[in-house]
Amino acid sequence: MFRTAKTTNPAYLIDIVCPGHNFGIQVDMPEQLQIAVTSDWENRLPSSLSGLWSAASPFGGGVGEGLAKATGSDAHIQALSFQMWTGTSPIEIPLTVLFDAEKAGLSDVYQPITMLQSLIFPVNTSVVGVGTLQPPGPDVGLFSRSITLGYGNSGYGINVKLGRLMMFLNCIMVSANATFDSRMDNRGFPISGQLELVFRTAVMYGRDDWIRSVSTGDFSALA
Repeated sequence: MFRTAKTTNPAYLIDIVCPGHNFGIQVDMPEQLQIAVTSDWENRLPSSLSGLWSAASPFGGGVGEGLAKATGSDAHIQALSFQMWTGTSPIEIPLTVLFDAEKAGLSDVYQPITMLQSLIFPVNTSVVGVGTLQPPGPDVGLFSRSITLGYGNSGYGINVKLGRLMMFLNCIMVSANATFDSRMDNRGFPISGQLELVFRTAVMYGRDDWIRSVSTGDFSALA
């Protein structure tokens, strides 16, 4: 496991682990954490009188619209305007990770950044002698739901632990944008670097899944 963190306080450490690749790194927590999730809602039923008239009219959909234009108004039935839930987005975890050369630019900056970036690439495999690419991330499908939500590890899912606050298991890496300092050490490797990471949960979370991920305390039972 790479360890580039300067602190030893577990409350300020971020662990990024991919058991499928036998890879792990421990870095310092950024100054700010952002966790993004949205819920989508929409009105599935026609609530305007013109819309209802068009839906019910045997003369076609333009009748209601023409009536609204003729009267100059289009009232709505409030009871039919309710919003219906259509889905909740996966959780996104953006992280900005800084690297500084304590001993050497290769081991402290260049290797940790490039190895983290390697998790976003598909895996080279071979099927009957033909080179193929296996998708990164955890195994997906109905039969792997319990694995994806953290009851085990399968495929190349990434576990992201944010101090003692949260832990999201079997995530996917969405982006990994690196910036290297142009100043090099005596071996020709950058003395500092920055990596902008975005992780995303592989499935839509339910409330119980969220509560389990943000429960404070010892996460060893979830590892």
